[in-house]
Amino acid sequence: MSRLVSINEIEPGMVLKKPIKNNFGQVLLSEEVCLTAQHILILKTWNIPSVFIESEENEQIVEFLEEDLILAKTKLKERFIWEPRNENENDLFKLGMIDYLRKHKI
Repeated sequence: MSRLVSINEIEPGMVLKKPIKNNFGQVLLSEEVCLTAQHILILKTWNIPSVFIESEENEQIVEFLEEDLILAKTKLKERFIWEPRNENENDLFKLGMIDYLRKHKI
């Protein structure tokens, strides 16, 4: 299992479950890499917003209702003038939706 984690929440020792690619599709870090403090610093330098990390099965999984996700997506689109164009931007948009839902306790 994997979960999407904000770059500000990752810690050394976490293991990537998906490769990290740049806007040109080049692999910057492969999946199964055990992150170090140096990796995290580099990811922040590259402005990588989030990564998929290995997740234990017994971790709590937060699920949202479809109508709540639609509401969050609508609210975010009111604030943004762009559409996500690549995987990194899609991840950033998804994190924004989750953040909106958590802040509004939906």
